[in-house]
Amino acid sequence: MVEPPIGTVTLMFTDVEGSTQLVQRLGESYAATLNQQRRLLREAVGDAGGHEVDCRADELFAAFQRPNDALAAAVSVQRSFGAYGWPQGVRVRLRIGLHTGEPVVEGGAYLGLDVNRAARICSAGHGGQILLSATTRDLVAEECRVQGSGRSCPSRTTAA
Repeated sequence: MVEPPIGTVTLMFTDVEGSTQLVQRLGESYAATLNQQRRLLREAVGDAGGHEVDCRADELFAAFQRPNDALAAAVSVQRSFGAYGWPQGVRVRLRIGLHTGEPVVEGGAYLGLDVNRAARICSAGHGGQILLSATTRDLVAEECRVQGSGRSCPSRTTAA
């Protein structure tokens, strides 16, 4: 088992907006949609060097050693969700919350206020949004211009 990053890390929580309605609309075919959601998320997290901490239903919790990597993963997954041809004309919209801190790691699990803060930031969002704590925003500001409606970076990605 790969150990999670420790010290100062950026925590990412994701959640699908309106998942109950998606389950109702798609019925038995929701399982395939859920598997595709997870595949896109895991691909973006892995490509950015992140560590998957937990995955439950349509939620994913990941950790990154660098805040810029977490933000790159978030932008990548939002783009992939937006571009993917979801079944039966549904739109799967993801909300993402990022927070940088120094959570305690006990038995491979992150604990503490930083975890709670990251989860709450995610829950405050709407589908298609990436919300950053002030701490994370300040850390990525040197490489990226973060605004209320978007992000642009001279390096790996640019948000629409």
